[in-house]
Amino acid sequence: MKSFIKKYSTVLKVIVSLLFFAYFLTRVNLSELSANLQHVPVIILVLAVAINVFSILVNSFKWQIFLDNISIYKLFELNMISQFYNIILPGQFGGDFAKMYRTYREDSGAKNKALSSIIIDRFISLFSILLLLDFGIFFSKLQAVRQLSPYFLTATALSLACIGFLGLGAVNKFFKINILKLKIKESIKVKFADTLGYFHGSFKRIDKLIIALIIGVIFQLLSILVMMLFDRYLNINIHFFDYLWISTILSFAIFLPISIGGVGVREATLVSLLGLIGVNSEKAFTLSILLFLVQLSGGFIGYFFELKYLNKRKRQKVPCKG
Repeated sequence: MKSFIKKYSTVLKVIVSLLFFAYFLTRVNLSELSANLQHVPVIILVLAVAINVFSILVNSFKWQIFLDNISIYKLFELNMISQFYNIILPGQFGGDFAKMYRTYREDSGAKNKALSSIIIDRFISLFSILLLLDFGIFFSKLQAVRQLSPYFLTATALSLACIGFLGLGAVNKFFKINILKLKIKESIKVKFADTLGYFHGSFKRIDKLIIALIIGVIFQLLSILVMMLFDRYLNINIHFFDYLWISTILSFAIFLPISIGGVGVREATLVSLLGLIGVNSEKAFTLSILLFLVQLSGGFIGYFFELKYLNKRKRQKVPCKG
């Protein structure tokens, strides 16, 4: 059974995406859905795509804090490529693996930093999302949502404690000792140990962590700005703080590797959450389609960057193992 799931996992996730999407599509009025899409000018969609691309550039500055031997342009290029893989692969893990592989191949000096920088970047992103989630729930216009604030504040505190725990020298030493005991090639042990050492060293730079956290929050706010931009033309009229917790829950849902490009999961999450506020399914579904179009546009840009990379490898006559 496990081998079957492993072999056909991608097919199963495509089926899950299509089933979710089809289910919610049958529950909306197609005429109203079409009318809602027509209410959004093409220039607004283009502006949303531009904001999304700019947010990825901002995110590249955050990544460079922990990977300073690679230029901003190259990191931006790698982030755009990850957008492409995030669409065609389940969850957001495909993009991370693509970034790690490309970074590893791009600069020999970054080999020991690639994995740890991506992991740290993910930790910072997670904490940025949790902070906005806490603010959103605490200041929500819905009393039922505000009542959940103590639980989410506790979860954020625990997450911060866990991240701090990973930065402890004793924990780093424990992992290094056990890595050296593994029955694997010595060169692999050294790489693991160096990666862990860089990971631990990054946690000692509180100033870098704070700057990265601020940039991470800006990145998330830009994503919310895209949602609020569409909100105006769809006449959804949701308060800013409610968008904070809605967008963060949506981010967590899309991150799960249970669908392709978040299709189906995005629709299910937005229709359900916006429904709690009184937004009808047609408007919520329209918003999900528009957000997917923005993501898809970013993926197309990433695809061209990927073609550029592959053509460069081809000209160098170096076989690409990817």
